[in-house]
Amino acid sequence: MTNSEYKLIPLTKTQSIPIHWEFGQEDYDKLTKGYRSNWCVFLRDDVVHVCRVGGEEFYRFALSKVSGGTYVANTLETYVTDSFYTSAKQRGWTRDEIEKHQTNFRKLAVEETAGLLATYFDMIKV
Repeated sequence: MTNSEYKLIPLTKTQSIPIHWEFGQEDYDKLTKGYRSNWCVFLRDDVVHVCRVGGEEFYRFALSKVSGGTYVANTLETYVTDSFYTSAKQRGWTRDEIEKHQTNFRKLAVEETAGLLATYFDMIKV
């Protein structure tokens, strides 16, 4: 996907989730071409963007070239909402309940992103 084909509405407030995904040159080339359906997944400036069809970015991860045509991603970025903690406290959630919810959310973000890579590009990176 070229820059002129897609208007990206980037994430502004993010949280980072540790990952360790490796990609070969063939994977990198597939990501450069991108994929578009209900989700749009594409590589631009060594960052893979995962967006809804309207351009709103949900996830992103940077690729770094290491050696021999291998690229790695160490952090998945996703949105964070300021109102989550306020809402959780208003509901009387304990610190443990809040942390459990956040852990589940991070796991979902990783699984969803990996699932899109597997489905659209035949890459399974979990």
